[in-house]
Amino acid sequence: MPEGLEGKWFINYCSGASAGAYPNIIAKGSAVQLGENERLMNYLFSMKNKTPLGTIALDFPEYPSNKRLIETIINNNFDNTAETEENRTPISRSGE
Repeated sequence: MPEGLEGKWFINYCSGASAGAYPNIIAKGSAVQLGENERLMNYLFSMKNKTPLGTIALDFPEYPSNKRLIETIINNNFDNTAETEENRTPISRSGE
């Protein structure tokens, strides 16, 4: 854990909605655009060093369906060395 963060817990959120854009669509994305959950996961994969993320309130945390986002958040919060480079492959969609 980075120095000075011992004993601290953070609360964050990743969600969104607007007219015509429902939370499940924002979280999941579409055939040509990444959803917020996948964007968050790609951001976490790009981090050079793990850092505690705390609790992240997510709309539809099951997206993407393979639970990689949840596992990535947990792995960043705790010193979990079971994570491999194979698990940190960014997600992309056709058309990007």
